[in-house]
Amino acid sequence: MTDPAAPVRVTVHLTGSDGPQDAPLTHGFLVDARAVLVPDPPETAADPFQRYTVRIGRDGEDGAERLPVTGLRLAALSRDAIRTSAAILTLAEDSRYRDSVARTTIAALTESLLHHHGDLWAAYAALGYPIAHPPGHATMVGAAEDHWWLDSAVEEAGQFAELICCPATSCCGDRPPRPGEA
Repeated sequence: MTDPAAPVRVTVHLTGSDGPQDAPLTHGFLVDARAVLVPDPPETAADPFQRYTVRIGRDGEDGAERLPVTGLRLAALSRDAIRTSAAILTLAEDSRYRDSVARTTIAALTESLLHHHGDLWAAYAALGYPIAHPPGHATMVGAAEDHWWLDSAVEEAGQFAELICCPATSCCGDRPPRPGEA
């Protein structure tokens, strides 16, 4: 039997004409019922012209769910010694693991992000998200200067937090409405 407290693991796969490919491109975690965040995505997992599928499940559990990705947003931060990026993948339907998603605010995410020097895995884990670090996580922390996304990076941590937080209804509640929004 699967431990219900075990973290939910998420992998991102390319989708070919015959369905999802087996080898994962990268790892991520649920930030909402229909949103997956991929910290520091490789360029192959951040192409809006590709089709992706995510696999979501717990260790030792049979039958991980496979959900198609219907949208992709990118955000990046380059400030002082902090360099990080994220792909936010919108899922075609709610994940059955949606109850594992914690709630946070843009302010709390910004503070955690700065405290953890851009390590999104650690920042979200500190906020109560049940995150399973991917294999090799220790080597992924601290993005290199030559990352492909640096040209589109913002310099304000709060702005970056809003970009990655607001696709998730579990986070964006503290954002003031923009002009024209209800």
